[in-house]
Amino acid sequence: MEGLGCKLRPKASPMTIVITPPHDVPDEASRICRLLTEGKADIVHIRKPDWQVDQAESLIAGILAICQHQG
Repeated sequence: MEGLGCKLRPKASPMTIVITPPHDVPDEASRICRLLTEGKADIVHIRKPDWQVDQAESLIAGILAICQHQG
């Protein structure tokens, strides 16, 4: 591959991606923050297909506020 101008990247560690359930979860912002800060998740995909934009924004704001307060 290097002859084609491509360089192979070193093998990366696997990433842990968590996908939230589509329904409401009690204390979800705290749970997501805990997953991220404890290293149990590298990425959290917030899957709320039936939510309005303001509901998702509120959850994200809650996650940020909790994580910033803990850090």
